[in-house]
Amino acid sequence: MTSLDLQGASQAPLEPASLKPGALKAPRAATFCFSVIAEAEPGVLPRVLELFAKRNLVPERWVADRLPGGGQLAVDIQVLGLEPREGDYIARCLREIWGVDTVLTGNCGPKAFRVLSAAGVTIYVGAEGTVRDALEAMQAGGFRTAANPNVAGHW
Repeated sequence: MTSLDLQGASQAPLEPASLKPGALKAPRAATFCFSVIAEAEPGVLPRVLELFAKRNLVPERWVADRLPGGGQLAVDIQVLGLEPREGDYIARCLREIWGVDTVLTGNCGPKAFRVLSAAGVTIYVGAEGTVRDALEAMQAGGFRTAANPNVAGHW
């Protein structure tokens, strides 16, 4: 665990900007959630994280769990402030990583759909709520495989 040395730091309480008189609230950046189901192999986790590191992105949240039976991993990733185009591209790249069987995402455009279908990747769209909610819905049979893209290109 990393510790932070606060010696010499101001002890005055910090007031959030939103509580200061006349402060404008900044628009909240979108959080993209990716849920990856992959083989439980040691190389899968660094391959998934590398995709974000190459783009100088640090996920807000990263959780990996072994699914019942032990043969698969569920990796939940949340990244703050992505543009829709970049989020779509990252989802497409996640699906191409060796060992990744499934990526749950909110949307899949025509180009990603064509590439992933040709590669034999199972595509599920319409994921919403928390990553845990999406995984539980998938495990309970709450998603059907996508027969077509569900959004136009780079919505």
